Amino acid sequence: NFLPIQEHEDDHARVVMVHEPGIGNLWGNLHPVGRLFEKPFNLERAKQQHRNFVRILREKGIKVIRVKDVLMADCVSGKECTFDMRSRLKLEAFASTRLHYTLRDNVSLDDLTDFEKYYLSDQYKMECIVKMDTRQLVDIILTNPSITLDRSQQDTILIAIGQNMKPIGNLIFTRDQQITTRSGLILGRLCARQRDGEVAVMKFVFDKLGIPIAGEIQDPGTLEGGDYIPAGDVSFIGVGLRTNHEAVRQMLDQNLFGSKYVAEVRDTFDRRVPLVNDQEREEL
Repeated sequence: NFLPIQEHEDDHARVVMVHEPGIGNLWGNLHPVGRLFEKPFNLERAKQQHRNFVRILREKGIKVIRVKDVLMADCVSGKECTFDMRSRLKLEAFASTRLHYTLRDNVSLDDLTDFEKYYLSDQYKMECIVKMDTRQLVDIILTNPSITLDRSQQDTILIAIGQNMKPIGNLIFTRDQQITTRSGLILGRLCARQRDGEVAVMKFVFDKLGIPIAGEIQDPGTLEGGDYIPAGDVSFIGVGLRTNHEAVRQMLDQNLFGSKYVAEVRDTFDRRVPLVNDQEREEL
């Protein structure tokens, strides 16, 4: 357990949290622009480069913590691993919030028998999850799958007619989901819909590590870590496409910056969002 603090952008890092490119980026690479990436990239090469980056950090004496390692910690049995049932149960519960069952559009829940409804229930979902390997649970957490079901006329009670995933491939940018100030760790709230779920994963990780959370941005505030630069007595916070003034107000009200001064740097040039105004949206 430790209290994370950062006073300057160029403070010497002691602990760094990373997330290696993986299954989430496999899906994101199918349409990079739609997943907030500038262009396609070679996933295997990205993994190699990331591992080299981690190696260099460790050679510099920095403690590197991998998100996947924390998710799996105490949930795998082995010679060098400890198993804790409470950790496993927490991982199962979290994975259950990331797995979704839905009915096809033209089928109503009221049309189903109680027997059929059971196979859409949280009880059935947990029945599946408790049988899964820990790595499967982590994959569920990172891909956020949704199974679309329809009534079946033969062979099975319900039939899976579609699988949809909302992978959190941008979790590799582990600066974005939170900021670290003089007051401690502040969980952000990401504006882009493609990044839904990232903050929840990091919150689970921090809780498991026993790292206290000093504050958390609430709706309608949005805060992305890349917009924050600490500089001693001055905290610089960018306000624009990703971070809004409401988040700054929440932090000021709770003294979450912890600095003597706060400089709000407003982006008045980049206005790609919204792409259309209300009148144009109605015409569409």
